[in-house]
Amino acid sequence: MIKHHKMKALLLPASLLILWQALVGNAPSSPDTLAPPLAILRAMSVSVADGSLLVATAQTLVASGAGLFLGSAIGIALGVLFGLL
Repeated sequence: MIKHHKMKALLLPASLLILWQALVGNAPSSPDTLAPPLAILRAMSVSVADGSLLVATAQTLVASGAGLFLGSAIGIALGVLFGLL
């Protein structure tokens, strides 16, 4: 059973999500500006189900790793070079 203080801790985030959905979900503006939480949840569930989220995550990790490696290699090389001067 969830304790009272845990329920109280969820009150603000749940209220903000409900307010966000109510304001953005019924707004006449484009959903590309600020998508409602339910649209985000639907899109996420579709991308998890079809595997595209896993592929995109792997591509992001590879690109981040490559950037970290290149940045580190250049930084170390310049550090050694400037340390020898």
